[in-house]
Amino acid sequence: MKSFETMCDMGSIKIYNKEMSCFFSNNIGDLPNTVKIYEKKRKVKPRNEEFLGHFTVKTEAYLSAYDCADEPIYKFEKGRWFVNLKDDVTFLIEKIDEEIHS
Repeated sequence: MKSFETMCDMGSIKIYNKEMSCFFSNNIGDLPNTVKIYEKKRKVKPRNEEFLGHFTVKTEAYLSAYDCADEPIYKFEKGRWFVNLKDDVTFLIEKIDEEIHS
């Protein structure tokens, strides 16, 4: 598991590449966010997680250090990734599988 802190002015985290940007809201506003990335599917999931959505990486995608700019701090591998929110400011991003046709 890798852990990062991101900043925001839109109350979200930003996942992006050269063709798109997607944002996942922390539901409370402009506070620093903790982002924990699991490169393999977790066997045990903590309680009180809210599923926010998912994204598929076919070539490349990055987590940005700031939601209003392209500032890469982590490069996602190919595959499907789920995004959950815990305690309003902790994002848990988990690689589910290698499937890229979702």
